[in-house]
Amino acid sequence: MKYPASKPEQVHAARSHVKIYHLLRKTKIRNRLVTAFLILSIFPVLFVGIISFVRTYEDMEKKAVEYSRNISYQIVNNIGYILDNYIDKFERVALNSTILADIYNYELLKEYRQIEVENRVRYTLASIVGIGEGIDSMELRTPGGERFYYSYPISDEDIAHSRLLEEAGNKEGITWSVTQKEVDSDREIYIILAKKMQIQFEDEVTGYALMSIKREYLDQVSRNNNQDWDSYTVITDARGTIISHPDQGKILAPLDRLITMKIDSFEETKTVHEQQDNLFRINNESGTFLVSYAVLAKNGWRVINIVPYDTLMKSTMDNGLMTLFTVLLCIVVAVGISLIVTRSISLPVEHLITNMEQAGGGDLDIRIDENWSEVRDEFATLSKGFNDMVFRLKKLIDDVYRAQLKEKELEFLKKEAELNALQQQINPHFLYNTLEAIFWTAQLKGENEISEMVTALGDFFRTSINKGIEYITIDDEIKNVKTYVYLQKIRFGTRFSVEWNISRDIMQFRTIKLILQPIIENAIVHGIEGMENGGLIQISGYREGQRIVFAVNDNGKGMTADEINRLENFINNTEKDTGRSIGVKNVNQRIKLYFGNEYGITFISAEQQGTTVRIEVPVFESELLTDYPLGKYSSR
Repeated sequence: MKYPASKPEQVHAARSHVKIYHLLRKTKIRNRLVTAFLILSIFPVLFVGIISFVRTYEDMEKKAVEYSRNISYQIVNNIGYILDNYIDKFERVALNSTILADIYNYELLKEYRQIEVENRVRYTLASIVGIGEGIDSMELRTPGGERFYYSYPISDEDIAHSRLLEEAGNKEGITWSVTQKEVDSDREIYIILAKKMQIQFEDEVTGYALMSIKREYLDQVSRNNNQDWDSYTVITDARGTIISHPDQGKILAPLDRLITMKIDSFEETKTVHEQQDNLFRINNESGTFLVSYAVLAKNGWRVINIVPYDTLMKSTMDNGLMTLFTVLLCIVVAVGISLIVTRSISLPVEHLITNMEQAGGGDLDIRIDENWSEVRDEFATLSKGFNDMVFRLKKLIDDVYRAQLKEKELEFLKKEAELNALQQQINPHFLYNTLEAIFWTAQLKGENEISEMVTALGDFFRTSINKGIEYITIDDEIKNVKTYVYLQKIRFGTRFSVEWNISRDIMQFRTIKLILQPIIENAIVHGIEGMENGGLIQISGYREGQRIVFAVNDNGKGMTADEINRLENFINNTEKDTGRSIGVKNVNQRIKLYFGNEYGITFISAEQQGTTVRIEVPVFESELLTDYPLGKYSSR
C-alpha cells in the first residue's frame, strides 16, 4: 500500500523546488533558454540516433542470418534436385534390361557381334545420359573386366587395380567419390558415382556401373545462389573434405577445423534436439564469420554458407556514420535556431527594461517604437501596454487636479442617484394605489369590464415589477402573458385569436420574467398589422432535452430573408438602439446575459406565410442561477 507523503516531506520538496526556481532566476533569460533548447534538442536526437544505430545493427544481423540460412537451404534444394536427376539416370542405366542382357552375353558372342553390342550399349548410354547437365561420362564393367563407356572411361583398365570398383564392391548402394578418374590422360577432379550392378539375377552375376560428373557444375550452382553480402558457399563431404569452394586451390583440402567440429557437434546434438538451428558464429585468424549449413540426405555432404562479419559490419557502420552525421547536423541546426530564437526574446526584454528604467526616472514621454504591422508577439503586446501605461500615467497625473475640482459635482450626482432610487420604490406603490382607486370607482358605478381591465393591468404590472426579482416560474410567466393577452383582446376585439399549447411538464421550471410578452406584442402589432379579422397567434411551450422552447407563431404578412437578417443583426447587437422591436432585442439580450450565448431568439418566416419566433432557455428549478453567466456573480 502506498502512503501519502508526510507534511515535513511535502515541505522539504516544496523548498527544493523553490531553491531550484531561485537558482534559475539568478541566470539570465537568454542563458536559461539556450540551455533548455540544447537539452531538449540534443538529448532526444542522441537518443534517437543511438536507438536507430542499434536497431539498424540488429536488423542487418537478422537479415544476414536469414539470408545465410535461406542460401544454404536453397543450394541444398538445387543440388538435391540435380543429384536426384543424376541418380535417376544412373539407376536407369544400371537397371536397363537391354544393357544387362547385352553385357551378360558379350563374352559368348563372335567378334563382329561384340562390335554391334558395344555400339548398341554406347548409343543406349548416350540416349539416357543426354547432353549437358554436368554429366561427363558413363561406364559399365562386367565381372570379367570388359568395359563399356560413353563418352570416356572412368575406372582402371585392370579391374583388380581399381580403387573405385573396390569401394563400390564393399558397399551396398551408391558410393560417392570426389577424385580423379583412374585414367592417366585425365587429371581433372570429378564427382564419381559407383555401384554394384546385378547383371544376371539367377546366377548372381554382378558388374559395376560408374558415372562421372563435372565438379565445376556444383561451383556454378553455388555461385548463382550467392550474389550478396560478399558471402560464399562451401560444399564438403561428411569428413570435411572440400568439394566446392570459390578458391579452386582448396578443392579436396580439409575445411577449417573449427567449422567442421562445430557442425559435427550440431549433428550429434540433433539426435536429441531435432529443432537445433544450423547456424553459429566462429572466430579464427581470418576474422569473424556467420556460418549456416544444411546436409544433403543423399550422400551426407554438407552445404555451408559463410558470411564475413566485416561485410555485415561495413553496411552497419556506414549506416551508423550516416546516423552520426545526421545527429551532428541536427545538433548544429538546433544550436543555431536556439541562438536565433533566444536572441529574438532577450533583445525585446532588454529594450523594455531600458525604457522602464527611463520611465522610472521620470521621463513619461518615453515610447517604444516598433513596426506594429509586422511585430505581433507577446513583446509587442507588452510594448503597447507599456506605451499605454506611460500615457495613462501621465494623463492621470494631469487629471488629478481636475478630479479634485469635480469632487463636489460628483457628490451632487451621487445624491441625485439616491433620490432616483427612492423614486423607483415610490412609483410602483403610487401606481398600485391609483389602480386600486380606479377599480373601486368602476365597481361603484357598475363598470365590471373596466374593473376586470384594471385588475388585469395591476396583476401584469405587479408581475413585471415583482420587487426587483428577475426570475419566476414558467407557470407565473404564462399567467402574466395570458393577462396581457386578455388586455389586448379587449383593445383589438375580434381581429385576432390565440391558441395555447403549453406542456404541463415545464410549468415548475424557472425562467427570467417577461420573455413572452414583448414577443406576443410584436406579433400583434407587426404580425397581424392591417388584418381586420382572422388573425391567429399560436403560443406553445415544450421541453427539448435540457432546453425549454417557446414558439410564438402568427399568420401575418411575414418577412423576407433580408428582413430576417436585419432583425437578427439588430437584436444580437449589444449597442443601445431605439426603434422597432426594442422589446424583442431586450428579451434576447437578457436571455444571453443570464444564460449564455447558446440561448436566445431565432426567427422563421417567409412573405405572406406568417412568422414563428423561437425562444430557447435552459431547464432549471433552483432558486439560484449559479450555473449561468450572470448567476456566477449574483445570488438572486
